[in-house]
Amino acid sequence: MGTLLSYWYNNNHSYSGLNLMTPAHVHYGEAIVLQQQRQAVMARSSQAHRERFMQGLFIVKVDPTVVYINPPKPAETLS
Repeated sequence: MGTLLSYWYNNNHSYSGLNLMTPAHVHYGEAIVLQQQRQAVMARSSQAHRERFMQGLFIVKVDPTVVYINPPKPAETLS
């Protein structure tokens, strides 16, 4: 059961703190591509429905670059 749950958390559950991406997206470097795809959709939507984007094009965030439950300690403190 634990393995199935951790698979779901890592591969299927989108986290708001990760800009609605899964930890797997961020860990395997897929976050940038996903952000670019989402931005392209937003650009097409803003062109088709200008009345919905009165304040300009919405920018999709892609802040996270790494995901940890417990971040590793700096190398100098490991010895």
